[in-house]
Amino acid sequence: MRIMKRQLRRIIREEKKKLQEYGSLDAYGPDDYTTYVIRPTVFVDAAERYLTDEERAAIGQDKIERIAIDNANELAWQTADSQEGFGSSDRAAYIKYYLDDLGRYASFTTDWKGPRGSLQIVREGKMRITKRQLKRIVKEEKCRLLKEQDDTRVADNNTHHWPRVAWDDVGELVDKWTDGERKAFDKGDPSMMAMGETATEAKGVWDMQVEQAGMEMEAELTDRVRKVALQTMQEFTDNLINGDYS
Repeated sequence: MRIMKRQLRRIIREEKKKLQEYGSLDAYGPDDYTTYVIRPTVFVDAAERYLTDEERAAIGQDKIERIAIDNANELAWQTADSQEGFGSSDRAAYIKYYLDDLGRYASFTTDWKGPRGSLQIVREGKMRITKRQLKRIVKEEKCRLLKEQDDTRVADNNTHHWPRVAWDDVGELVDKWTDGERKAFDKGDPSMMAMGETATEAKGVWDMQVEQAGMEMEAELTDRVRKVALQTMQEFTDNLINGDYS
């Protein structure tokens, strides 16, 4: 099969457009109006520095670069309005988040070790799951369970196929709820301050509790909405069959 010059030019234009829309390792930002706070190459360099050859091979170079672009894009858009106060500690934290994302594919996570709190890889029996990883795992498991529930319902009632949709707005609603609860932390509240020796430590404990509550609420809220939707569709189908709209 031969590719004509016109086809080749079209392919190049399409691929160039995709890179411009999504960002690339060599780009200065995810779009024409936003610049990177941390370039994707910085994330990739961190993977080269901290991971073994075997771990990088297990993840795959394409995935290492794509996740780097994802993290760089997300950070750029989050700080698009203002980068004030974004310092070296924030930079280190986002590199840690990136390495944690890679750890899902090679069985490791990261932690701060040593007297100066240097970033290190935690492997084998010392491995622990981060909040970001836990949230993703819970969401994936929730989607799997909800799909199984839907399949069971269809099998139990094979006379009618009920439509399904992704309840994406539930996640957005819960995100707004968790943001509000995090901001509700009050240093003047003795019960909140009792969660840590300092305000920073107490706030960290509070944020973890809010995160856990948000994950559980999202799963429960999604299940309740789906049940109400199914019951409502059943009710209106029965009404339709009974001639209520004739």
